[in-house]
Amino acid sequence: MCVSMAPAEFNGAIAFGGEVTSDLHLLGYQNSSRSFVGANCMLLHVPTRVLTEQSLVPTWGTPNFMKDMGKTVGSLTSLSRGGGTMGMQFRSTPIVVQYGNYEIVLASSASDIPDALERVSAAKRPMINRDLLSWYDRNFDGYSFILACFNNADEKPNHPILVRYQPTDSTHLFVPGLESHDGRPPIIGSREHPRDFKVVFGSRLATPNASLNSVRYTDELGALATLLPQQVVGFRDEGEGANADYKVSVDHVRQGMNHFNLFATMSAHADGLIW
Repeated sequence: MCVSMAPAEFNGAIAFGGEVTSDLHLLGYQNSSRSFVGANCMLLHVPTRVLTEQSLVPTWGTPNFMKDMGKTVGSLTSLSRGGGTMGMQFRSTPIVVQYGNYEIVLASSASDIPDALERVSAAKRPMINRDLLSWYDRNFDGYSFILACFNNADEKPNHPILVRYQPTDSTHLFVPGLESHDGRPPIIGSREHPRDFKVVFGSRLATPNASLNSVRYTDELGALATLLPQQVVGFRDEGEGANADYKVSVDHVRQGMNHFNLFATMSAHADGLIW
């Protein structure tokens, strides 16, 4: 569910796509990580024109809210299988921000990332992978990028990453699902790579109903309480989907479409499977 600049291992991935208002969306991500090369980074792409320092929501005092969301989703393999552009149209100067345990690079183009990495501390600065960044420039024009830079040889749980942003498509919620942990570009659509992700979606515009899963937050949320939903939908993708992003209709989320029914709306994942 993330792409690394160099060889690494990631486990326990949980990702969240949320709607606060029709023009303010959330992207959350959390995992455990281990780098095999020293300084490394997780690269996430976001469907927005611009990310700023104010886009990053502090989370290191609330380490469990993503895990609490993840507890609400069931595995796809356990199911009985049956049947307007928005946003600012300009590029911003990339920034580097200390964000809890990470040093974060925010860039509106993959080609801007190498210069920004020069401002990351030497201890956490990954080697520049120009093949990977060129691939992102070719395939994700109009997206912004988050590089979460870290350095650890032992697998460690990470605090969540949470950003708020103005989406280029307000009718859908987005979670980056591309996977590649060896520094090479992902193969979009491949079903060969093992997957085990908890994928959660929620909207503060949803009417509470029994089809939605209620979240019991164990953290004192503070300011996060004004952003996070009380009810969510989602699924655990244990190898059912393809190597692709997760993109679902906000209407489906507001209505409480859940589990396999929600997964089946995404042709990038469900097409080609025999249910």
